[in-house]
Amino acid sequence: TLVPVRRRHRRRQDGIAELDSEGRAEELCTVEVRMDKWVDRCNNHPSNDSLNENEIDHDDYLKDWHLMQFLERRKQDEAVLYTVPPHFQHDLLNDFLLRFTKGDYRFVYWGPAGSQTDLHSDVLHSYSWSYNVVGEKRWTFYPPPTSDMTTNNEGNEKETKIILIQKEGETVFVPSGWKHEVQNTKQTLSINHNWVTSVNVEDMYKCLQTEMQAVDNEMIAWGLDKDDANVRESMLRGCVGMDVTGFVLMVSSRMLVLLLFVEDLTTGGVECNTNDEVWEKFFSLSCLERVLATILKMDDSHNTTGSDHPTTNNYNVELLKRMDEVFQSNDLAHQAFDMACEVVALARQWVTGKL
Repeated sequence: TLVPVRRRHRRRQDGIAELDSEGRAEELCTVEVRMDKWVDRCNNHPSNDSLNENEIDHDDYLKDWHLMQFLERRKQDEAVLYTVPPHFQHDLLNDFLLRFTKGDYRFVYWGPAGSQTDLHSDVLHSYSWSYNVVGEKRWTFYPPPTSDMTTNNEGNEKETKIILIQKEGETVFVPSGWKHEVQNTKQTLSINHNWVTSVNVEDMYKCLQTEMQAVDNEMIAWGLDKDDANVRESMLRGCVGMDVTGFVLMVSSRMLVLLLFVEDLTTGGVECNTNDEVWEKFFSLSCLERVLATILKMDDSHNTTGSDHPTTNNYNVELLKRMDEVFQSNDLAHQAFDMACEVVALARQWVTGKL
C-alpha cells in the first residue's frame, strides 16, 4: 500500500530553499511511500545523515490521506473505522461530494514527533475537526480581529494567540477562518475532517468569490480569455476543490432535502422529537436560501414559483455559462439553474409562513 507523504524540500547550507525550474522556491511536495517504510520511519527515527534522495526525511508527514475512501473503493467498509461525532454530522460538503463526486474532505494524518503543519486557514473557509487516535499535538490559533480587540502603545491591534495541547482521545474544533499551526509533540495519528454547515456556507461562498477573482487575474496575466467559463471552473476546482456549479448544486440539493422534510412534517409523514429540531431545519433553510438567492441574483421580488425567476427576468448569464461548460449540455444547465430558482422561491414561502 502506498501512502501520500508531504515532504519539505531540502534547503541549501545558507538556509535558502532550492528553486524549481521556473525560479520559485520549492517548499513542499507529495511523494508516495510504501506503508511498511513509513511505519519503520515513525518507529525508528533515522538520522538525516543516513538518508538519500529516495528515503524519508525527518520533516516528512503523512497527511491528507483519504483512508476511508481507500477502503470504500475496495469494498472493505464492513468494519466501520469510526463514526463522525454527533456535533459534526451536519455536513453539506462531504455529504454532497460523497454522493455526487469522487472526492471528499475526510483525512488521516500520521507524523513523527516534530512534524508539523505550517500557519494556514482551512480550505473553503470550512470548519474542521481533528481527533487524536494516538499521540499529542500542540495547536497555536490566531483568531480573526474583532471590534473589541485591544491595541498596543503604537495604536496597533495586539495579536491574540491561543495555545492548547491536544492529547490522545481528544477532539479539537477549528472555527471558520481561524489561522492556525499545528505541531506533533509525539508520534501522532489523527482523523481530520473539513466540513461546512448552513451556518458557514456564506463564508464558503465568500472564499469562492475571492478565488474566482484570483483565477480571473491569473488568466489575464497569462493572456487567456477571461470569458472562457470552462477554464475558469477548471482552475477554480484545481485551487480549492470546488467550482461555482458544484457549489450551486450542493446548496440546491440540501435545500430540496429540507423542503421535502418540511412538507412531510406538515402532512404528518414524519415526526420531530423536539421543537429545536424543527427550528433547526427552518433556520438552515433560511441560511441556504439567502446564499443561493445571492448567487442567482434573485431579489425579494422573485418570490413565487413558475415563470417569475431570473431565467426570464434578471438573467444570470455568467452562471449559466459556467454550468453549461461543466454539464456540457445547455439543456441540463438550464434545468439545474431553473431548479435552483424554484427551491429558492419555495424556501421563501416556507420561511415566511406563506405555505
